[in-house]
Amino acid sequence: MVQREFLFWDSVSQTPPPAPSGQERNHRPDRKKAAEIPVKRQMPEIYTVTQLTRLIKLTLNRNLPDKILLSGEISNYKLHGSGHLYLTLKDENAQISAVMWKSAFGRLKFKPADGMAVVAAGRVDVYEPQGKYQFYIEKLEPAGVGALELAFRQLADKLRKEGLFDEAHKKAIPAFPIRYLNRRQAALGGIDVIILARGGGSIEDLWAFNEEVVARAIFTSEIPIISGVGHESDITITDLVADQRAATPTAAAELAAPVQLEILQDVQQARQRLVKGVRQLLENSATILGHLSTRGMFARPQETVRHRQQYVDEHTARLAQRVSERLRNGRRLLETQNTVLQRIEPHYALAQGRTRQMRHQHLLEASMNNYYRSQCHRLETLKVRLTAVNPGKRAQQQYIWLKQLTGRMGRAQGNLSRSRWECFKNATARLEGVNPRAVLRRGYSITRDKTTGRIITAESRVEPGDTLMTELAQKKMIESEVISSDTGNEDNNGKSSER
Repeated sequence: MVQREFLFWDSVSQTPPPAPSGQERNHRPDRKKAAEIPVKRQMPEIYTVTQLTRLIKLTLNRNLPDKILLSGEISNYKLHGSGHLYLTLKDENAQISAVMWKSAFGRLKFKPADGMAVVAAGRVDVYEPQGKYQFYIEKLEPAGVGALELAFRQLADKLRKEGLFDEAHKKAIPAFPIRYLNRRQAALGGIDVIILARGGGSIEDLWAFNEEVVARAIFTSEIPIISGVGHESDITITDLVADQRAATPTAAAELAAPVQLEILQDVQQARQRLVKGVRQLLENSATILGHLSTRGMFARPQETVRHRQQYVDEHTARLAQRVSERLRNGRRLLETQNTVLQRIEPHYALAQGRTRQMRHQHLLEASMNNYYRSQCHRLETLKVRLTAVNPGKRAQQQYIWLKQLTGRMGRAQGNLSRSRWECFKNATARLEGVNPRAVLRRGYSITRDKTTGRIITAESRVEPGDTLMTELAQKKMIESEVISSDTGNEDNNGKSSER
């Protein structure tokens, strides 16, 4: 059975063991020999989450190659505001989260999209804050079609839709540009026509002529431009945007100034030698930089920084989501409070009191009318009974009793009316007590913000420059402007006008 050595560090200091050097990472010991070596196990009984996560990270770093080519389909494509690219690479059976840092993404010649089949070069590592492994992409190529070819098609479609290739925008090439050189020098800097040319080469050699910034510069140029890039079979973006395309640089020179053909050829050759020399210098510098980057401290100097950048990106998205939720909850709470304030607003309460007063008055009048009709009906009944009997003495007694009853009824009606009237006056007095107009007549006032109509209850709710409306008794309004909100200043610092 193969035995492995597990290393753990102090959970308090959280100091990981030193990373292996470049030679140690590239060296993979023989598994058979490793099985024969006795290994001392230093395994604690209980692991912390950090220990286990870092053990997994260390195991992946030691047992996986530094460079892995991974093919898959892009999904969950998201370009963060920080410039980092987050996506998922998947096939029919599995998927893996992937990250491409801003520096590597900026070197892409094409634009990735969901559903695109790609081949990614990079490494696998563990993102400790979430305890998941990710594929860190250093280079990305589309599957089946080269990156430059795909970038060429995408840019060509974009510029064609914008009209940069339309013939209506093409400018005429002067027939004899040299003859007009001195006469137009002041206006156009001595240039009648521009030739954009380069000899043949691979698509990488000619890629400078497929850049969007070059195409837009040609389109906005006031001077006619002839494009003669590569051989006749080579098509670049500059050929499509330029005012006229020549099959070769020589043909471009013949179109512009056939008399100076040899001079232009010499310039073109010197330019090729210069480009070749610069390219050779860049390649040598890249080789030196590659050797330096494989040395210990230069291997992955920004790994921690990039992990923190991903951590910041995730928390930025969470913060934006929580702020949106807080704002929505605040709006709902404000609407609820506004509804409650409208219900207890003095004018609203006064209107409700007046409605109840009118209702009680109607009930009082109806009760008095009913009582009066019942007594009248009873009186009529007694009269009928007296008329039927008609003895003198009894009639006189009944007459006396009727007068007494009538007196009691009048007194009862008067008492009831006075009692109802006292209740009515008391209710009116209580309503008048909560009437804000009564408070205003005692020298108080109500101040509102003119723009929002909100009642001002504290100086912290106004700012210099706000316009206020102060309501006095007899519905008089005073408009004022806040100049200062200093609590220590008791002078009147506002400008006001009464209306």
